Amino acid sequence: MATLSFSLAACEKEGPIGPQGEQGEQGLPGQDGSANVLSGECTFGEYNGGASNFDYTCNASYITQDIIDNGVVLGYVSTSGGWSPLNFFVPIGGELLMYRGYVEPGEYRVNMKFSDGSVIDAEDPLDSMNPLTVKVIAIEGGRMMTEDQIRTLAQAELAR
Repeated sequence: MATLSFSLAACEKEGPIGPQGEQGEQGLPGQDGSANVLSGECTFGEYNGGASNFDYTCNASYITQDIIDNGVVLGYVSTSGGWSPLNFFVPIGGELLMYRGYVEPGEYRVNMKFSDGSVIDAEDPLDSMNPLTVKVIAIEGGRMMTEDQIRTLAQAELAR
C-alpha cells in the first residue's frame, strides 16, 4: 500500500516553472543561404554543335556525381520574358526550336535544335541570343525515407 501511495505521489505535477535563465553567449554568425543548394550563372562561350543542333557547355564544378545520383539539377535560360526553365520550345519561323538541358559531373549543357530535325540556319546562334545566359541550380540529396516512414509521418501530422 505504501509503495502504491509513493508511486502515485511521484506522478503528481510539481510546482510552477521558475523564471527564465540568463541569455547564453551568442554563437559565431553562419553563412547566408542553404547548406544543400548550390547555384551558378554563366554565359555560354564554348560552342560544340553541328549543322542541325547546337550545344553550349557551362563549367559547373559544384555539380557532382552524388548530386546527379541523389539530388536534382535545374537549368534556366535567360529570355526576353525572364528566366525560362529548361526544357522548352520556342516558335521560330513556323518551326519549334527546342532548348534542352543535360547534366554531367562538372558541367551543364544546353542543346538547341528544331523539333522536326531541320537545320538551324546559322553557323553559331550565340550571336542572335544576345548572349545565351544560363542559371544552374544544384540541390544536394537529403535523407531518403521509405514508404512506411512517409506514411507514419503523414498519419502523425493528421493526428495533430
